[in-house]
Amino acid sequence: MSDAEDISGDARKEVLDLYKSSVEEYRFQVQLNWSRSQYLLAFNVAVVAAGAGLIKVESSTGSILTSGVFVVGAVAAVLSAAVTKVQHSYYRAARGRMQRFEARLGIERELRVDTTPTMGSRLKRIGRITTMLYLVFAVTAVLDVMGFIVAVDSANSAPAVIPGPSGSAPASVTPSAGAPSPISTPTSEATFWRSPSSR
Repeated sequence: MSDAEDISGDARKEVLDLYKSSVEEYRFQVQLNWSRSQYLLAFNVAVVAAGAGLIKVESSTGSILTSGVFVVGAVAAVLSAAVTKVQHSYYRAARGRMQRFEARLGIERELRVDTTPTMGSRLKRIGRITTMLYLVFAVTAVLDVMGFIVAVDSANSAPAVIPGPSGSAPASVTPSAGAPSPISTPTSEATFWRSPSSR
């Protein structure tokens, strides 16, 4: 039994023109979604790469900057997944409109647009593109969180910088276990600089 409506003449020509427009809209959504997905993937990968490069900076300032980069990356990964969901809903709307016109025109199922298994294609696939995008964004988000933890740990374990005497460069001092801290030594500066004969 055909699911086509009884349309003919000018009405059928008008529906056919609308069908052509719906096909163009469907193609546009496919291309737009893929272009947007490429930008999102490139941005997220670039953030992870930039953070990994900044991890090599040993100073506390560099660690703080790296932490901020990874926070931005994690937020971007979550937003990218949300954008992917929204743009896929636009694609489904365009696809549904095109399929309704195909049914109204009585186009045989073998001749309809069937680029995906959901639309009736017999081609096999290993997974949905949208699902793969979600997986990539989830991986980048995990990498961002791991990078943030490493950066914070690096900032907390940075060695203390002790100002040296006038004219000399400051020295980084990391007290060893059981050794007194140079800052908390009770010896006054005057006693420290006295000659051994005057002590």
